[in-house]
Amino acid sequence: VVVVCFFSLFSISFIANLIRHASFTVTRKNGRLFITSGLVTRRFHILKSRAIIYSDAQQNLLMKLFGICSVRIFCAGYGIKNRELNVLVPITTLGRVRSSLRLLFPQHLSVSPSVRAVRRNFFSYVWLPLSAETIILLSGTLLVRLSLFVEGAVRLLVIFSQIPVIWLFAAKLVSLFKTAIGCNDGMLRLDVCRLYRFHRVTIHASNISCVTIKQSPFQRGKNRCSLRLYAKAPSRRSFLVKNIPLDEPLRLLSE
Repeated sequence: VVVVCFFSLFSISFIANLIRHASFTVTRKNGRLFITSGLVTRRFHILKSRAIIYSDAQQNLLMKLFGICSVRIFCAGYGIKNRELNVLVPITTLGRVRSSLRLLFPQHLSVSPSVRAVRRNFFSYVWLPLSAETIILLSGTLLVRLSLFVEGAVRLLVIFSQIPVIWLFAAKLVSLFKTAIGCNDGMLRLDVCRLYRFHRVTIHASNISCVTIKQSPFQRGKNRCSLRLYAKAPSRRSFLVKNIPLDEPLRLLSE
């Protein structure tokens, strides 16, 4: 019943977003973006290109597997009401995403990653799914021994609980090889992962409000750090790059 309700709610939300963003078009003219969308209710947005704080190319694990992507932008007033999404390029192939960005934001394609995460620190990426898996197994064992539930029901609950944990472990494992940061001509690019979703954030240095570099006791001896970047936005929007060499972000930020 729980699984049926979950997929029913997901399907309703997916169909609603599909209708809301049907017939999506975006054009650029004289430093402005003209965006139209909607099947039942048509929406028109006119955005100043210079008012856009950052772009965010997003993928989940399946989208990464099949080579598709969507691009969102953060601009005050766009995509914040009535469950609208701040879409710039809807879900499409990576090739079409690049060609669209080449026309709309050519500067956002000129940044390549130059510093990647240190892969030897495996646990810093997968500690969350491993901890969740341990809690699930211990809880299931405890419930069976206390005879609070039927053993078969507990096993079924443990199996269903492991599905999102295994999916999260796979996402974090991929992020170990994809996390990176780069800089070119005042533009910064961050490749990061938040739970199940991969983000490629491109932002100009003038739109960064704060950068925090932190070293844990385990990172100090190995000259590594974690970097968190805060964008100029009404909400506390930040992006975390884990376990990178300390000297590299300092060099990039000084540039």
